[in-house]
Amino acid sequence: MGVRVFVCIAAAAFVISTVHGQQKPSAPFDKVEFVGTVMPAKSAELAFGHFGKITDIKPIGFITNKFLAKVGENDKAIVVKGDVVATLDSTLYANQLTIAKADLRSAKSKYDEAKADYERALLLDRKKAISKKAFGQATLNFHNAKEEVNTAIATMANAKYKYERCFLKAPFSGQIVERYRSVGSWVGAGEKVLRIT
Repeated sequence: MGVRVFVCIAAAAFVISTVHGQQKPSAPFDKVEFVGTVMPAKSAELAFGHFGKITDIKPIGFITNKFLAKVGENDKAIVVKGDVVATLDSTLYANQLTIAKADLRSAKSKYDEAKADYERALLLDRKKAISKKAFGQATLNFHNAKEEVNTAIATMANAKYKYERCFLKAPFSGQIVERYRSVGSWVGAGEKVLRIT
């Protein structure tokens, strides 16, 4: 969507033309008119990465408080890169992230205990004071605990990723020019929510 613009350019100097062998200045400030369409340098239609209910969406012409500190009141149509322009209900994903963090703490605690048991078993094995079966069990518990920590880290990273995707951020500074959805709307992954230029 462009804006039709008429541009007039006034010549700043006299144009010299030759008439019947004599130089004669033309009229000052000759006009040149151009007709065209002005297009934004950047434009993006924004969408969430997963299904959910919209709980907040900024209006057309949204301005952030941090941007107000940088410029005056006249620039009301600017959104700064990284600003949250729409939000999905994040309750489910926030709960999943909380559970994943707790699972990671638990896995790390079990790992610390299994590591201490394994190190004790190593010392006893060097002194031939532990059975092969007990040493094998301590080794297995230690490796299983390490895998549980790795799994918990991956689960937490996934939960964090999903939670952060509840917040739609401006990919560049610009202006919200169109909204396709409103608060309370359910949207699927990839469905357009708004357009920024």
